[in-house]
Amino acid sequence: MGFKNILIAEDMSSTNSGVKKLLSDNYPLVHTTHYCDEALLKAKSELQKNTPFDLLVTDLSFIKDHRPAKLTNGQELIAAIKELQPNIKVIVFSMEGSIGKVKQLLENFAINAFVQKGANDLKELKKAVTSVTNNTTYLSPAIEQLLKNQDAIETIEDVDIFILKL
Repeated sequence: MGFKNILIAEDMSSTNSGVKKLLSDNYPLVHTTHYCDEALLKAKSELQKNTPFDLLVTDLSFIKDHRPAKLTNGQELIAAIKELQPNIKVIVFSMEGSIGKVKQLLENFAINAFVQKGANDLKELKKAVTSVTNNTTYLSPAIEQLLKNQDAIETIEDVDIFILKL
């Protein structure tokens, strides 16, 4: 099953264009926006037209500008769109990549992929879209490694902490 209607929420024009180009090669309907509030309005509009988005690709950080905003970041956008469409697939495409943030998004918002922006980010995003299309979760290698390291830290026992203190 491929995606029929995709929404990209990314405030940086060059990134927005690159992601749209990547997705437009394989998917006919790809909409873009630079603002979270506008993304939510587009989601509501498409839902009313009975052509809901089936994939959201969003950044987490959005730079403030002159426009007043109710939704100021990607996490708020994900929450708002998931309220409208609980089953929408979500790929986070962001520079942010703290363990806490990634875990929160996976556990509380059931995101389907997290791709950290970097040198090979569009290749990773393409892999993420393929994985999400196949109903599997995708984490870019840097994020996957971060979570593995967190798991190793969580397995430290009291005796290990005692030895480290000595």
